[in-house]
Amino acid sequence: MAEFLYKYLEILDQHSEAIVVENGGECVFANEAAKKILTDGEGLLPFSKWVPDDVWASGSARASGTTKLGGKSYSVMMSRLDGCRFFSIMPAEKEENDNFEILALLNESIKTPLAMISAAANAMLPLIEGSGSEVLSNNLAVIYKNYYKLTRISNVLSGYYELKTRSAKLKLNCVDLISLCKNLINTVSLLTKERGVRIWFKTSLDSAKTEADFDKLEYVLLNILSNSLKYARTGDDITVQLSSASDFFVVTVSLSSAEIPDLLQKAFEPGFRLVSLDNPDNIVGAGLSYSSYLIEAHGGSMIIESRAGRSTNLKFTIPKKSGDKLSDSPVRYGEGGMAPILTELSDILSLDCYGAKYLD
Repeated sequence: MAEFLYKYLEILDQHSEAIVVENGGECVFANEAAKKILTDGEGLLPFSKWVPDDVWASGSARASGTTKLGGKSYSVMMSRLDGCRFFSIMPAEKEENDNFEILALLNESIKTPLAMISAAANAMLPLIEGSGSEVLSNNLAVIYKNYYKLTRISNVLSGYYELKTRSAKLKLNCVDLISLCKNLINTVSLLTKERGVRIWFKTSLDSAKTEADFDKLEYVLLNILSNSLKYARTGDDITVQLSSASDFFVVTVSLSSAEIPDLLQKAFEPGFRLVSLDNPDNIVGAGLSYSSYLIEAHGGSMIIESRAGRSTNLKFTIPKKSGDKLSDSPVRYGEGGMAPILTELSDILSLDCYGAKYLD
């Protein structure tokens, strides 16, 4: 290793954040903070015990994932320097008493007025559409759009509670991943075409059916697409690729021209959301941390990779399981079932998307 790297390690040795440095498969450095959480009584844990498989196998300059140590969740961020790989290990969740049970109770109280707003708007819809009044139609679209925004907030609170209590329950279906990805992406592309961002779906698989929770996987993919669309610039491409690797299906979402290496570590923290590439702020929300948890609940994993000057990739895996004895996943979008998209993309979609032709 270069001389400057040794001096760098001297600084890291005093760092409060856990740092491990690997070279050629061997641990060449671990600071005191790392030794405290990565020791099992017989020395430092091997990399296979705490580095997520996808992070270890990643050829990217930077990658991030989550792991379990002593019953606690940790974020593991990898970066490369002078032929070495640096692993930074931090608690994935802040140790704080944040009264999330109260948030859950408040969320339940929100759902009743939301249902009343939806019922009233649905009753007005045929009357307003029949009146031919553009002013009334636009105002009704405003009501619907903000109803879905509030629904999204309610969903975020529910997700945050499930994440904190690890209480997500999967309703298993026989999910056709090709159909899910293709139909969802086609519909999202149609609704967001004015943004000038192209969304592509690629796969070489003839079949990709597995046992999974359709609604949860739909949420994960929508959440990733929503984030990608927010940070994408006009002319960017978002590519969703479905592939197969041993016992898993792999979904990779790539956003061209967006590199956010300094924020990879925070991406899986509850409460963090990147507002723009130039101005990151902390906003309450479950975000990718909840999506990552849902994938883990399925037995898969999720990582983020940043390729310098090229793109940011988010990859998740879903185990291959026979779903032949389960009911087929629901049919969405074409003839109804637009609510998940209208909800998750409510910060992105134009007012026109909340007119009668798109409402269930």
